[in-house]
Amino acid sequence: MNPASMTAPEGSLASFTVSFASLNSFAGSVNLNYSLSPGITNVTIALNPSSLSLLTGAGASTMTVSVPASAPLNTYTITIDGISGRLSHNVTSILRAVLPPSPDFSTSATPSRMNVTRGSATSGTITLTSIGGFAGTVDLTTSISPSSGSSPSLVLNPNRVTLLSGGTGNAVLTISTTGTTSRESTRS
Repeated sequence: MNPASMTAPEGSLASFTVSFASLNSFAGSVNLNYSLSPGITNVTIALNPSSLSLLTGAGASTMTVSVPASAPLNTYTITIDGISGRLSHNVTSILRAVLPPSPDFSTSATPSRMNVTRGSATSGTITLTSIGGFAGTVDLTTSISPSSGSSPSLVLNPNRVTLLSGGTGNAVLTISTTGTTSRESTRS
């Protein structure tokens, strides 16, 4: 089972891929069953597909586990049984239910480094991503280092981004220079 273990916050989904291979020229269908120990109230588990044909020698199924927000913080063992007539094999994986992250947001810049010719401008994208269910408005500001009278100018559009829970938002950072802008490397 891949991964062999996974950490999932309460209220999230965890997915595992279960791979099967034919042994000793076996060619037939395999029915899949699962068990979770200890059990979790209101957990939803799905195997897709729940039956495989190994006529070609190999197959795979995806198990999706919906970890309820009320799940006790614990380590759980998931067992998948493959059954075909009197033949049976199983594989196990570990699922750790943990607290969800505190509401927050992250930022990233694309590209992370820019070159601009004096007297011209360039732009990049600032991406904000909701973490842990954060929803709200984020005010953006800029600064540049080193700062002097000949430093490039920075403009963010928009300078306020509203994020929905689990969503992303973007702003464009435009860096403008003049013919007298210092050749020094700057960081914004």
